[in-house]
Amino acid sequence: MTGQRPDELRPAEMLCVEGDSWHALEEGRGRLSIRLQPAASTHGDGTELHPKIQSKMQTSALLAGFTFSVLVAVLTESDYWTPWTEGTTWPWGQLGWQAAGVASVLLCLTLATLLFVSSIYMYDRLAMPRRYWDTAESQKGPRQDWGRRFRRERHRHGLVYAYMVWVWRWVFSAAVAMAMLGFFALVLHRGVWPVAGLCLGAIVVVILYYALFRPNLGID
Repeated sequence: MTGQRPDELRPAEMLCVEGDSWHALEEGRGRLSIRLQPAASTHGDGTELHPKIQSKMQTSALLAGFTFSVLVAVLTESDYWTPWTEGTTWPWGQLGWQAAGVASVLLCLTLATLLFVSSIYMYDRLAMPRRYWDTAESQKGPRQDWGRRFRRERHRHGLVYAYMVWVWRWVFSAAVAMAMLGFFALVLHRGVWPVAGLCLGAIVVVILYYALFRPNLGID
């Protein structure tokens, strides 16, 4: 009815297929919709995900500490504050560009550190055993339900899994991006353009390498 093969249905699961008409379904132009699971599957406590959540917390804590250390080094290095204290022509001219570079470094590294810390708190909340959940609160519609991917993952694998992937995608990955931009801005601040070009090329190559050769398990 859809022209594609869905994931194998487990016992007592139900998959909804939508179509504009019966004729559309017969021609394979249907659309996969919600996937309903048994209560034991849909409302599981997510304990099988706790080891993965714990590893994500440890990774976030490690990167938060590393990024914060670099931020402190920038804040305590007098060379980075020279354009602000002696730049009589700021914000125009070379000193203005240097000041803008320092501001970019501080902004990116600060955002990266705060996002890593936020992901720690979010993962820690996901690791809470189900018996301590507030049932009334957990049954309310999540704020992330505006996204089709979040709704699909929540219906297929449960709320803990959907939240775990959402935090990885929109908080942890955003922190990694901000950290990369901050470190690249550090290189630009030194004004050694060949080194900056090599760093930018390395970032692009690694991103492409990951996109092309990451394990393809049908998940994000």
